[in-house]
Amino acid sequence: DSPATSPFPSDRFTVPDWSQNTFRRVKLPKPDCAVRVSDCADIDVINTLDGFNTQPRITVPFTGDIDPASVNSSTLYLLSLGDTLSGRGFGDKVGINQVSWDTASKTLVVESDELLQEHTRYVLVITDGIRDARGDRIEGGKFASLRQGPGRGDRDDRDTMDYRRSLQDADRWVRPERNRVVALSLFTTQSISADLRKIRDQIRRSNPAPLNFTIGNSGTARAVFPVSGLTAIQWNRQTGAAPAFTQSFVPTPALEVVPGA
Repeated sequence: DSPATSPFPSDRFTVPDWSQNTFRRVKLPKPDCAVRVSDCADIDVINTLDGFNTQPRITVPFTGDIDPASVNSSTLYLLSLGDTLSGRGFGDKVGINQVSWDTASKTLVVESDELLQEHTRYVLVITDGIRDARGDRIEGGKFASLRQGPGRGDRDDRDTMDYRRSLQDADRWVRPERNRVVALSLFTTQSISADLRKIRDQIRRSNPAPLNFTIGNSGTARAVFPVSGLTAIQWNRQTGAAPAFTQSFVPTPALEVVPGA
């Protein structure tokens, strides 16, 4: 029910939205908005996105202390389930880096070893290759019930049922080399180029006027000049509130470093 008490990011905190490239929309829970007004305003913006960060800060809470040295790209990693629009990238494995352990909250924090693909589903794979503070393999606890079907209370929660089915489907594709899976988290990355593509398509459909570098003074002042015609560039820098200015000259020979440019 909370990103702080389960592996995160997770599509457990999204809802279906067929207007999006990912067919999902983020829906993070909110704190007490009467007290944490700005936090709620931030979450309102995040909840318009169609997925999570392409360089996510991954958190995994534990019930006891672990050995952070046992956390690496073999014991905890990401597996791509493919682009939501094309399926491209299915099966690609992404490691982790920047491993840190918060002793107070018993939370592991890592980051993906590379920028993830946009609007793509990834499964976070947590294995028993991670050891506890005594050197024993960690266990999955309640995660084991994933393979046993939903509980009585889960059947009434459509979002939980949908997420459980997605996890079960992902579980079929995860095959660690040496270790056993103890937990999974499925999440979808957001579209980061959608707006740029819309802008590009709009530009391509338009018929813009010719470039005009005139910036004022009845058409005599221009923003672009041939270098050969420049004798000096004077720079007036404001250095006081009066206002006061200090004059200096920009070295024009620097403009000829690349001949003919």
